Amino acid sequence: MADSKPVIPMNKEVKSEEEEIIQTYLIHIQKDKCIQASIFTPATMREKYKVDISQMFTDMELLIERENNTETSKPTTLEEVIDVISSTPGCKALIEGQGGIGKTTILRHISYTWATLNKFNIFEGKIVFLLCVRDLEKDEDICDLIAKQLDMTDFNLDTDLPKDARVIKKFIKKHENKVVLLLDGLEELRFNNQSVISLFRKNSLKKSTVILTSRSENIDEFKKECNIHVRVKGFNEESIGKYINKHFEYFEKPEMGKSLRRELDIMYQVQQTKPIRKAF
Repeated sequence: MADSKPVIPMNKEVKSEEEEIIQTYLIHIQKDKCIQASIFTPATMREKYKVDISQMFTDMELLIERENNTETSKPTTLEEVIDVISSTPGCKALIEGQGGIGKTTILRHISYTWATLNKFNIFEGKIVFLLCVRDLEKDEDICDLIAKQLDMTDFNLDTDLPKDARVIKKFIKKHENKVVLLLDGLEELRFNNQSVISLFRKNSLKKSTVILTSRSENIDEFKKECNIHVRVKGFNEESIGKYINKHFEYFEKPEMGKSLRRELDIMYQVQQTKPIRKAF
């Protein structure tokens, strides 16, 4: 009796040994990068100050609008946004907000959560790339940007594979459904590079998951092409208090945080008790 061949399910992705090595390498390297990126200087702070997202992240007010949704935007949480993105194959998400309102922080929080052993299992089994749109050169696409930010000598030493960026690009294009692109700062795009809108139109890496942040100007085309559109409104009164506590505890000055909260509470109470002037 002839040996029967194993039956492979049609939806089962089969990787060669080389592809398994590349995936393992990329996940390891990207997790290190995402953890390092969790410590940075927000746009609203001086360069010498750095914050740690793992210690200071605080939920913000978000509004979400789904693809083809005729209703107005609905309040949501970041956890709910991630659930929607994760459950939408090839999701293209646009996060919009004013400068300094926390868009970059959201992306870095997502990448840090993926990179650490987290209970939410964000993008489990996928490879997350945290990238700045401003780093795209004139004739580059996203695969070029990913490849040039990798150390190919290190790749060669770790994997014993060729020191050739094309190896990485071919892997990404073949396994695009395993790729999550966190693209920060559409407004900083240079040279009229078309690669980002190409992602949203699904002309390239159509099965990849993409989360793009942008200020509110010149995003009509992206809003039209995205699966979900999220607007960042900032902190409400409760989250302001939480952030102040975390901020001053991180800098080991909790009493200053308590003092600031007391001052803000007094200001808020004064505003609430001011009489409303009527115009005659």
